[in-house]
Amino acid sequence: MGVGQIFILIIFAITLFLVPILLAIRTFLAPFFPKLQEQIRIRGWGYTLWLFGIILILFVLFPYSPGGIQANKNAKTAALMENIQTAILAYQTEYDKPPPGKDNATLIRELMSDNPRSIAFLNIRPTTDMNAKGEALDAWGTPLHISLADPQHPIIQSAGVDKKWNTQDDMGSAKNQP
Repeated sequence: MGVGQIFILIIFAITLFLVPILLAIRTFLAPFFPKLQEQIRIRGWGYTLWLFGIILILFVLFPYSPGGIQANKNAKTAALMENIQTAILAYQTEYDKPPPGKDNATLIRELMSDNPRSIAFLNIRPTTDMNAKGEALDAWGTPLHISLADPQHPIIQSAGVDKKWNTQDDMGSAKNQP
């Protein structure tokens, strides 16, 4: 469970359980404390808070709806591929040659600072964006295909949601996997 989902559950619990309980306690204690009774004169706060909570939950949960999750994964993968492409071009500018790595893991390691000057051209999270081999992964957990056949136009591809190459949902600058 991600941090965002935990945050949603906390907001949900506070809104649906804690707020009505606190309002009930305050209402019950009002006759014993005259000043508190004056503060409760505004009616409808309980309903307003419930409605606010439901609206908040809908807005927070929207990105986690099935369509929202797919859009987020597409955007995350596209951003990662763009970052890798930018890092490759920055490496070429710095060293006047493409990174020497031929496979995904070696190339990512070179871009993350395992290069002659220890420059970090790429900063990705090893826990979510890389596998144990050090390969960059798309949002669905499939290693990206990175080709430097034309160093000025690196090709970075994702197999997409179905995790199969050469299908309609593949992402990247070219849709064919060598």
